[in-house]
Amino acid sequence: MQGKIHWDERPYRGLLGDHSRVSITRLAPGETTLTLEWLDPKNEGEYILEWRAWYTNEDWCRRDVKGYEAEITGLTPYRDYEVRVTRMDGEKGESRYFKPAPVCGTVINYLHPQDERYDFSGRALCSPSLIKLPSGKLLASMDVYKGGGPNNLSLLFKSCDRGETWHYICDLYPLFWGKLFLHGGRLYMIGCSAEFGDMVIGASDDEGETWTAPVHLFAGACTVGGNGYEQSPMPVLTHNGRIYVSAEYAGRELGRLPCMLSAAEDSDLLDPANWHATKPYEADADLLGMPGVRMECLIEGNPFITPDGDLCVMYRVDADGTGLLDGRSVVLKVDTENPDGELTLHKIISMPVGYRSKFMLRYDEVSGYYIAIGNLPTSNERYQQRNIITLLCSKDSENWTVLDPIIDGGREQIFEVGYQYPSFLFDGEDILLQVRTAVNGAHNFHDANYATFHVIPDFRKLLK
Repeated sequence: MQGKIHWDERPYRGLLGDHSRVSITRLAPGETTLTLEWLDPKNEGEYILEWRAWYTNEDWCRRDVKGYEAEITGLTPYRDYEVRVTRMDGEKGESRYFKPAPVCGTVINYLHPQDERYDFSGRALCSPSLIKLPSGKLLASMDVYKGGGPNNLSLLFKSCDRGETWHYICDLYPLFWGKLFLHGGRLYMIGCSAEFGDMVIGASDDEGETWTAPVHLFAGACTVGGNGYEQSPMPVLTHNGRIYVSAEYAGRELGRLPCMLSAAEDSDLLDPANWHATKPYEADADLLGMPGVRMECLIEGNPFITPDGDLCVMYRVDADGTGLLDGRSVVLKVDTENPDGELTLHKIISMPVGYRSKFMLRYDEVSGYYIAIGNLPTSNERYQQRNIITLLCSKDSENWTVLDPIIDGGREQIFEVGYQYPSFLFDGEDILLQVRTAVNGAHNFHDANYATFHVIPDFRKLLK
């Protein structure tokens, strides 16, 4: 067996997995339909598509299909089904589960909460990352999560028609909390080997189809013990000759301590010697002007340039003892003269989407506004609420105006429904957005069963 020279797997099966089976690589249920894709190591090209209601003794429905993609129609909404792809010689592929139901947006990928296909990593789709390539192709990634689980697999998909349809590319293993970004005309992915694992990075020269082997930048531990790194897919920023990535040093007993990773922008990003990490910042509620508050962590930082030209990072705040409707964000300043220098407190600002859920911040050069997308709470008592996702704007990065909701699930159960962890980009007059979506029988509001794609048309008109 040859050593691992590529990050990409199609799909990842592990050393002892059955690599000969037909593997379903994408599920996209609609209200009464299912679109699915599969891979066959034998590339036979002709199959029997089989499906039936799950937990019943009903006979399998069968249809001959050609190729590696198909659609099933006429399904009953909100009913659990299983599906498999069988070779013409009768050799059955793996069964996958799904539930047809209406969903907001275009489905990039779906994972039923009781589907065991990715149990070596998890059972929920999390950590969206969205990017547009110079060719116009869109790439969307997500990892597979389970609370306290291994958390070590990410999935990559592409769209050649601006998000109307999506197709599987590959698995990336090991990878968790992966962030796609372009630099110097090359596509990169940076993330963690596992929850609280190593910081890793890899590159692709063919639009994500194949990847270099992952390079380990900074050593960590893993989920089951010890401390290591985490980093949600936040914006990657280049400033004054360096490229910056926000991360946290964290552990089960440690909490989460923010830090900044950086490298010279003209250096080889796949050489660990070119990367630096700041000392982890320990947040203190009293020093942050929040006496009486139990500070859990600052997490999921958005690097940005202030109107005064400072490189700062705006963080989500997790804390007990303060109301959600008094949302605030802690802004730390980066020492751009010393890549190993400590982060320092810049300001504490009022940020309506700053508490207990990820928001993403970008600067729009066309309008001159800072734009943010995040979860808007409606009550101080609903601290787990993530069912309203909204657009915000600011001229100075400190005073924020809440605009109309992008997705308003305010009438839905907060413990069952979530639209969260937005990853967005500007595309002409529109915003393109990937959302971690938990609806239609998700395990809970946090553990999403969908990755969905959305377009916010003519968003600059909303700023007026």
